[in-house]
Amino acid sequence: MESSPEDEIKLILLGDCGVGKTNIISRYNNDEFNDSILSTNGANYVVKTIDIDGKNYQLNIWDTAGQEKYRSVTKMFIQDAQILILCYSIIEHKTFENLDFWYKLAIDILGKDIILGIAGNKSDLFEIEKVKDSEGKNYAKNHNAIFKLISAKEDKKSIDLLFEELLRKYIKKTADSKNNGKASVKIDKNTNKKNNKKRFC
Repeated sequence: MESSPEDEIKLILLGDCGVGKTNIISRYNNDEFNDSILSTNGANYVVKTIDIDGKNYQLNIWDTAGQEKYRSVTKMFIQDAQILILCYSIIEHKTFENLDFWYKLAIDILGKDIILGIAGNKSDLFEIEKVKDSEGKNYAKNHNAIFKLISAKEDKKSIDLLFEELLRKYIKKTADSKNNGKASVKIDKNTNKKNNKKRFC
């Protein structure tokens, strides 16, 4: 009999429209990729139970729209997240430049103590890359973030590693907080249950 989750963790992906947020989630959750998937409208989430060192954790993974018209909705869904992944496409430098916008949007709500990942997606198109590997690494270093070059199209392993490293960092942070006599932060199970769309990317 499978044990109940040790904790619920809310993880949210932010980034420009078209960087592949939905396909990152789809590859991680179902090992699937859809080249013709529609752009996200609003937000949606999937639930995945993860085993880390023999303990189960319920990961609520939120996909958000990158279009400007959904910014107010995005702000609402950022609340209570414990892990944030900022996503860009390595073949579109503007999506990398816009990481600062998404970072500020998130930390204004969550604070700088958030567990942060930086994902450079579409690494399978490295021959036409516009964002160098070193740029992503430096950005992550300057923001105390975990960095991974990933390919939602071809490489599930890199995505799995990114999620696992972020989860382990969160778990360690929570344990350290408990050891220091601080209460760990948990999301309200009754919040963010609204599903605003049926197809997302």
